Amino acid sequence: NGVVLITTKKGKAGSNRVNLEYYTGFSKPTYLLDMMNADEYRGYMKAYNNRDLPNTSFDWPKAVLQTGRINSYTLNMSGGTDKTQYYLSGSYLDQSNYAIGNTFKRYNGRMNLKHQVSNKLRFNTNIGLSRIDNDRIGADNNTAASLTSAYLQVPTQPAYDDAGNFLNTGFIQNVLAIEKLNVFRLLTTRVTANTGLSYDILPGLTAKTDWGIDMVQTEETGRTVNIVTVGGSAFNNLRSDNKWLTTNTLSYSKQFGQLAIDAIGGMSFEYSLFSLTSVAGSGFAADALRNVSSAATPTSTQANRTAWGLFSQFVRPTFRFKDRYVLEGSLRRDGSSRFGKEFRYGTFWSINGGWILSEENFMKNVGFISNLKLTASYGTTGNDRIGNFPSQGLYGSGVAFDYSGQPGIGPSQPANPKLRWEQTAQTDIGIQFSILKSRISVEANVWQKKTSNLLLDFQLPEVNGFSTITRNAGNLENKGVDLLINTVNIKSGGFQWKSTISLSKYINTVTNLPGASKDADGNPFIEGTGVQRAIVGHPINTFFLVRYNGINSATGNAEWLSKDGTPVTTINAADRVIVGSAIPKYYGSFSNTFSFKGFDLSGMLYFTKGNKVFLGDLNFTENPTSAGFNKAARLLNYWTENNKENAVVPSATSTTRNLFASNSTNQLLDGSFLRLRNVSLSYTLKAKQVGVKWFDSIRLYVMGTNLWTLRAKGWAGRGQDPEIADAGNSNQRQGQSFFTAPQAKMIQMGVNVGF
Repeated sequence: NGVVLITTKKGKAGSNRVNLEYYTGFSKPTYLLDMMNADEYRGYMKAYNNRDLPNTSFDWPKAVLQTGRINSYTLNMSGGTDKTQYYLSGSYLDQSNYAIGNTFKRYNGRMNLKHQVSNKLRFNTNIGLSRIDNDRIGADNNTAASLTSAYLQVPTQPAYDDAGNFLNTGFIQNVLAIEKLNVFRLLTTRVTANTGLSYDILPGLTAKTDWGIDMVQTEETGRTVNIVTVGGSAFNNLRSDNKWLTTNTLSYSKQFGQLAIDAIGGMSFEYSLFSLTSVAGSGFAADALRNVSSAATPTSTQANRTAWGLFSQFVRPTFRFKDRYVLEGSLRRDGSSRFGKEFRYGTFWSINGGWILSEENFMKNVGFISNLKLTASYGTTGNDRIGNFPSQGLYGSGVAFDYSGQPGIGPSQPANPKLRWEQTAQTDIGIQFSILKSRISVEANVWQKKTSNLLLDFQLPEVNGFSTITRNAGNLENKGVDLLINTVNIKSGGFQWKSTISLSKYINTVTNLPGASKDADGNPFIEGTGVQRAIVGHPINTFFLVRYNGINSATGNAEWLSKDGTPVTTINAADRVIVGSAIPKYYGSFSNTFSFKGFDLSGMLYFTKGNKVFLGDLNFTENPTSAGFNKAARLLNYWTENNKENAVVPSATSTTRNLFASNSTNQLLDGSFLRLRNVSLSYTLKAKQVGVKWFDSIRLYVMGTNLWTLRAKGWAGRGQDPEIADAGNSNQRQGQSFFTAPQAKMIQMGVNVGF
């Protein structure tokens, strides 16, 4: 909800410079699930489900895992004169995943040019080109993803027949055949360009105009062969997403004695047009026929376009007095096409100030304080990150709206003409100080955000003919404390040790949900995902589940808790209660950097604390009665007369075994973790050190990512990675996973040479 300024590398006046960088590396998964092998699965299914299975075996997880590789090459050149500077770069990246079926190739090119046309007129242009070739199988929430499929495939199901041909493996498709024979390719071409002119109208007064484009085209091609889908199928999707942006400003800068004034004002217009053309078909005479046009039966034809626009006007003045008092204000008015006609414009403003106390005369004699600054701010921002037409009543046509085989149209979305900007008001109070000759620097901020007119999707009764509607549905409060400490621990004899500690405390609360449903206790709520709700007085991502109580050692039954805490052997939706939030209470990092005569060693630990994670995987891997999927190895520890106290699964004769995989806190884990995010060792050699002239410097480095992770109790064998986000940008689904792939543990080695 603010302005993000992105700067790219630029050339400098002087001699031309060339820089070459290459790095290579390999990756493995950080964690894997502990699943049954063929013998364990056969024995379990016979003893627990009384099912005989063939004496065959295949290690599916082993078959889909490999060593991921990465290679990257970058060459850039820069230089220029006092009037003209340039920067040129090109790069190539080739990467494969630790699971088969996912490769990524990227080609990048960039040119930045800046030219002084006259004493008053300047010109600049930045152009970027990229081409991405992504060959893949599937991702989160997709059982065709290679690792997900390998976990779910029963280990008694072979991948090949006796002749070495791929077998059709049924519902969980043969992922090895998919990887080898199918086509699933995504090609992305992107062009970004920005051109600007600035002109000094008067001393201190400058006019500037910028024009930019961001043009993205993707071509997605898929072809499934007969052994995977009988008859074969194919699809082709062509997407185009083109964005245009212009910003025109006047800026003023002037010094009046001890008062300095800087101000900027202007307007911008942003427009985006998205189009999609999609075709699909099934039934092919032979696998060698790859194009959709060869399909006997067209199954889908789709073409649509959608657009949005944003018009903004803004002004931002800044006043600095005696280099110790700073006051800044901003005012902007934004108009978004995504809202109702009468509510498209929102006005947002902010004011902030700073006081550098260390420059005051009464602080001059406080020798141990190097710098002391107080800051305070208050401001509002707007959010329009929703679909393009949520305020409009829409109609659909095509196959879904035919009438007795004849063309027709029908309503597809209810109108909400009163839809308006979501607004956040933030208060921030901070202090910054440095002591002991800046050996210790501290920055602390206390902040509060109050969001009104939340943009949320409301469930509608089916009698309306629609499932959801987007509304301004309530208020939200976020507040917290951020602490940043930088220290220079040792600085002596060419050796230096620096540390950085970052710590944040975060509290999220829904304060109002007008028009929402109410639970049995009268609390207003919005249902999110069936396991998560937004409830007034609680975080927006609150887990609302039946509590799992464990296995009764005396009876062998699984037990849950009723709403009043009584153990029961059935699951009732009325017994759901609040059991935690997906939002961490604390998060932070601890970094260290050691330097000595060209050597640099650095590392960072990152952590979160106090959040819950719901693993939808466990509904499958820990379902004791399902016949079509493999099981987690922990299900071997089921209740018997000889295994009562430590059992984690009901007995084979218990009626609760059919309920065991139902949603409850049995699938809810502590999402807290501590991770060694990265560690690197480098050595830089300057040309003057060895008395040569053919290069300026050489930097050699090795870097590790996600080398070690400490997870909370309960993850062993059950979950892969506590850092999950398979919900995209949905604010009503966070901290949930369905076989989200574990992050990669990666080692990279590289060299950077400057000429």
